[in-house]
Amino acid sequence: MLTLLSRVSWVIVTVTLLGGCSARSAGETTSSIPAAGEKPSIRVVAGIRGEPVSLNQAIVSVSGSTPGSEALAAMVHGGLGMSDHKGILHPQFAEQVPSVENGLWRVFPDGRMETTWHINPQVRWHDGQAFTTDDLVFTAAVYQDDDLPAFSDPAYRFIEDIQPVDSHTITVRWKRPFVQADDMWSFASFNAPLPLPRHILERPYTDSKTSFMDHAYFGEEFVGAGAYRLREFARGIHAVFVANPDYVLGRPKIDEIEVKFILDGSALVANLLSGTVEVNLGRGLTVEQALQVRDQLAGSHMEMTSGNWIAIYPQHIDANPAIVTNVQFRQALLYATDRQALADTLVYGTSPVAHSWLPPGDGYYDAVASSIVRYDYDPSRAVRMIETLGYAKGADGFFRDAAGQRLSVELRATQSDINQKSVVAVADFWTKASVGVDQVSVPSQRAGDIEYRTTFPAFELARQPADVTRFKALHSTAIPLPETRFAGENRMRYTNPELDALVDKAFTTIAIRERSDTFAAIVRYLTEHALPLGMFYDGEPTVWTNRLHNVTPRSNRSTQTWNVQTWEVDSQGRL
Repeated sequence: MLTLLSRVSWVIVTVTLLGGCSARSAGETTSSIPAAGEKPSIRVVAGIRGEPVSLNQAIVSVSGSTPGSEALAAMVHGGLGMSDHKGILHPQFAEQVPSVENGLWRVFPDGRMETTWHINPQVRWHDGQAFTTDDLVFTAAVYQDDDLPAFSDPAYRFIEDIQPVDSHTITVRWKRPFVQADDMWSFASFNAPLPLPRHILERPYTDSKTSFMDHAYFGEEFVGAGAYRLREFARGIHAVFVANPDYVLGRPKIDEIEVKFILDGSALVANLLSGTVEVNLGRGLTVEQALQVRDQLAGSHMEMTSGNWIAIYPQHIDANPAIVTNVQFRQALLYATDRQALADTLVYGTSPVAHSWLPPGDGYYDAVASSIVRYDYDPSRAVRMIETLGYAKGADGFFRDAAGQRLSVELRATQSDINQKSVVAVADFWTKASVGVDQVSVPSQRAGDIEYRTTFPAFELARQPADVTRFKALHSTAIPLPETRFAGENRMRYTNPELDALVDKAFTTIAIRERSDTFAAIVRYLTEHALPLGMFYDGEPTVWTNRLHNVTPRSNRSTQTWNVQTWEVDSQGRL
């Protein structure tokens, strides 16, 4: 008997070899060439670096995601809400996103909650069937089914029950406060549990769960409710999408989008420079490649998102040397580092210095900006601060303690190019401040060794997502320990009751204003205590030609196609 993953792979291969989408509506043509007298079609060609395994998020979560596959998924489907390029959730299939302010999100004195959605009655699946609360109830049943581990979402752990009020109104009752309750059934992350069509999948689900994911819906008969319908899926070549005239937010302005599958980054650059591809989707380009296209392709546009940051995490359990846990020492190291020079050199000035966990452009940045404690480059101040900690320079120019022990720290990082370049540059600045640095490159065979990665002696430099959802990793319950087999995301292994209380409050406070104030308090605490030491943001570039308009870059919670129905071309864009 085939395993779940092998069955999924078999389905994908079969689907892509067959091509075509049997869910096309009656009368839909298979050519973009207009008939005599018809208005010329508007066509755009995009490119992704790789080949998507599926247009369904559940399949992607099992088989692994190709950069850009989430952009295709957002084109053909969606949810009750859709996150924009700043991480803000907007209504898509629902009439409103639940909030305390609009009364659709109610919090009770005992901590339980209710969220209510009103589905826009104009939403239709691509096969013409109405999108109703029956689909949402069915989706919840599938994602709560322990017999289908491929379908999972942590939000369902907090649900008490789901009550459809009518065909277009549904209420979810929650056991406890959960700040991401408004994300339910929405495209708010790249592994979002998007709605499933009950009229297509209920019978296969009831008949056999073991063969459920073998159903053609998860392949050549995929049916969504998004801005575009799948016309053709040719493995190793491309996918072709046509505008959905019945899309609830309005018919897309571009009639057809072809997405080419390009496995090599240099080839993607060549396609952009030649005009064969007009926009990249997903994470396919490096900063250097994007700049190359921008500089060589007249009239092209490039935008960066700062969804990740390069930061240095200090160890707080058995740190060696122990001074690593001293706040003033960590602050001194920030003053000793010319982080603007790092950003200018390593990401060519395309991203700013990481003064805080949240980058400019994040939906909460304006609310926390005034709380950020900054450490601008001041090497003389750094030296004075270290001297007041009881260190003096020895004959070799490095700091030594009262016992004559040289002050030296390990700075560890994985072997990615940006990490290694960052370590070399940071070590140079710290050495100039008379602090010895032992640079350690994590061997590839140990990159997945959780205990080794967790028990670094002093500092680890890493590239991590920079958004508020990652604040959960600051809690003491997330500290990797031997008794938990080193499970947990608190890579600094830092604990403080005040910080724990702030994190608890942040993720149980529903009102946006109060939650924003709590995020600001967390940012102030982190920057005051130099936890961690932010270096710069590592951007992800999107490049597009000058005939395309309304394209936005990718972010941690959205893809470039979140607003694809608003994309348009200029007057020269018709074929």
